[in-house]
Amino acid sequence: MRFWISTGLPVREVRRRAVLYFGRHAPHKMWLAAREPFRLLFTASLGDLAVETDPDHPDRVSVVTSHWHAEAQAFLSGQGQPVDGVIHYETATDRRPEEVLNLAREHFGRGPEGLGLDVTAEQPTRLEFVGGGGRVTVLAGADGRPRVHVAAQRWTYQAEQFVRQVTSER
Repeated sequence: MRFWISTGLPVREVRRRAVLYFGRHAPHKMWLAAREPFRLLFTASLGDLAVETDPDHPDRVSVVTSHWHAEAQAFLSGQGQPVDGVIHYETATDRRPEEVLNLAREHFGRGPEGLGLDVTAEQPTRLEFVGGGGRVTVLAGADGRPRVHVAAQRWTYQAEQFVRQVTSER
């Protein structure tokens, strides 16, 4: 799963903070296994985690991991200084876009099992929800690929739960 934010921090500062956080302050200490120009690879007994910056989008910081989801979110929200407090989640899915959006409506919306957020915009591959002081946008099947992209402000835990529900990355 890929987590990412937009930040105003310089790349050098993001990399410095990543080394400090994952090497010393994260609940599960990791070792820096590789240092590349746009990627830091950390490893621990349960898996790897990569912190990436995009040379084409210098304000974007990504954390890619299949295991360290809580640590990825904690780093991005606490150390990465996300613009507007929005964290993005991206993953592959084997579900059709309509199915993803129906599940999003059930998960975030006003149904009996939902979080009670209001749908504020709806398109064939996109839903936007607002409520409780935050917002969530769900994009399914962008660019013809079987992918899900969720952007969440305040509802980050619930967004991750949803992404994990629809992911095909295990």
